[in-house]
Formats: sequence, structure tokens, C-alpha cells
Amino acid sequence: MHIGAIVIASVIVLTGIFYRQISSRNSTSQTADEQDVLSEETSNEEDVENTISLTPTNPPNSPTSAPTNTSTPTINNSSINNYMYPNSSVVSSSNNFLSLTSEDSADVITDWYKNKIDSEGMNVTSFVTTNTNDNVLNKLVGADGTNEVSVEISKISNSSTVHIEVSI
Repeated sequence: MHIGAIVIASVIVLTGIFYRQISSRNSTSQTADEQDVLSEETSNEEDVENTISLTPTNPPNSPTSAPTNTSTPTINNSSINNYMYPNSSVVSSSNNFLSLTSEDSADVITDWYKNKIDSEGMNVTSFVTTNTNDNVLNKLVGADGTNEVSVEISKISNSSTVHIEVSI
């Protein structure tokens, strides 16, 4: 019985050694394959670097090396004034922002801005109306290919004043 156990243990040990040698051979060949791939990638990167270094560069004072303006066009202050609601008072104003107050109905003001955005050739891309317990919050966004106008109309219950904020 002890001899049978020794034979089985020996077979298990020899099998483990055999598989270990096979796996180390595969690992070595796999590592060699990986090194070939890495050397090809390095070779390709060197080719790219050589290509890049061969590309001519413009001298610093060349007209083609001048910086280009990639900022979005800003609308001047007279354009923001085009969005001043007729029956309102200016609270604050800047080149791209206008804050107003009015005693007119929030619905009348909202309709005026919808029509204004349409008359400017813009589409109303977003329109949200909220009226809860006489608290009003209406938001309109109009845009064409280059410009965008955002209007927020708000009124707090128990107040007759409507606040209007326009940004372009």
C-alpha cells in the first residue's frame, strides 16, 4: 500500500515538472514574440519621429505662424439693447448681459421675447414655463448658427415686479 502511494506521488511530481517545463518554453517563446512586437512598435515610432523631424517648420516671424483668433464672436452692447423689453427699467447692463424689471404680466413679457427671438431669425430652441403658487419662472433660449440668446423671466408671488435677465 505504501508502494502504491509512493508511485502515485512520483507520477504527480513528474507530471508537474513536465508541465512546468512546457509552460516555461511557451512563456519564453511568448516573451520573444512580445519583444518582436515591441521592437516593431519602437521602429514605427522612430519612423514617425523621423517623419516629423523632416517636416519643414515656419520661421517665427513668418505670416503663417501668426496666432489665429478662435474665440466666439461677441455681440456689442447695442445688440444687447435690442433685447430690452419696451415697458421695463434697466437694473444693470453689460456687453453680454441685461437685467430688467417690469410691472407687465410675465406671460405678456414671455410672448414679447418669443416674438423678438423669431423676428431676429432665431429658433426658440428651449422654452420652459413654470408657474407654481403665483411664482413664475420662464426660460427661453434662441439660437441661430452663430449667436445664442437666453432669457429668464421670473416673478415672486405677492410681488407685482417681474425680473428679466437676458444674456447673449
